[in-house]
Amino acid sequence: EREDGILVRGCKAHPTNPPMVDEIIVLPTRAIGEQDAAYAVAFAIPVNTPGVKLLASPFGAAERHSGFHFPVSSQHPLVDTLTIFDDVFIPLERVFLSGEWQAAGFLANTFVEFHRFTAVSYKPPLCDLFIGAAALLADYNGIPKVSHVREKLTKLITWTETVRGLSRAAAHDCRITDSGLAVPNVLLTNLAKYAFANQYHEAIQWVQDIAGGLVVTGPDELDMASDELRPYIDQYLGGANVDAETRLKAMNLVRDLTASEFGGYNQLLAIHAEGSLEAQKITVFRDYDLERCKDLAAAAIGVTR
Repeated sequence: EREDGILVRGCKAHPTNPPMVDEIIVLPTRAIGEQDAAYAVAFAIPVNTPGVKLLASPFGAAERHSGFHFPVSSQHPLVDTLTIFDDVFIPLERVFLSGEWQAAGFLANTFVEFHRFTAVSYKPPLCDLFIGAAALLADYNGIPKVSHVREKLTKLITWTETVRGLSRAAAHDCRITDSGLAVPNVLLTNLAKYAFANQYHEAIQWVQDIAGGLVVTGPDELDMASDELRPYIDQYLGGANVDAETRLKAMNLVRDLTASEFGGYNQLLAIHAEGSLEAQKITVFRDYDLERCKDLAAAAIGVTR
């Protein structure tokens, strides 16, 4: 600590897209005791500040740039980093917290309240994409009326609208602070995130089951471009009222979302990003008003607590 600022040494694992931003905001990860007061720091600095090092992970980025094979990940690359602070100087005017350990837990929790709401706000469009890909391939495979296919589509819809409904309810039932800031309902936000993450892998299974094996066994884009091989592909891989290329594009969409490196990356993110399933369960139990329910039960049996 200096008169004109602080020196920071340490690292933060797995923030997404630091190379693509102008500023990095650092907050405490959790509540901190007095013995760890030196870790109670919060600040914002330009990403190119001397001493900041970004070790980029190769995972999660587009495996190839082919829009045919990777229709989603080729257009939306993600870069996670190990963000290192090697004796980085933070000017005093950019320091929000420096040793005030009592505020660390509050800041960490405040971040989570908004970050987790951000998560459940962008999940429904991904869920919609799952539904659309599965329904499209049910048509292309000629099985839209098969009972188990309809059942799986219904499960996907139920999952999606549960997440959407809870996230909208969290926004509607917000808390307005004294400064006029709307804070989403913490309980409903965590329920939405839990509902999404808890069934994400099962949702992938439903989509893959409807799509079929061509998701991972289809021909290469180069084969499609071959005058010699293309006729075979058109002859044997066309679907119900759909040409082979269109059907394979839909298969590749499912592979990119569920069975590629990008798909595996998102499966792990569903569990751990914006807080783990256990973190959501802890928050739900902590924030739920059990005393109200106890009073209701006591009243039902004619006793006073």
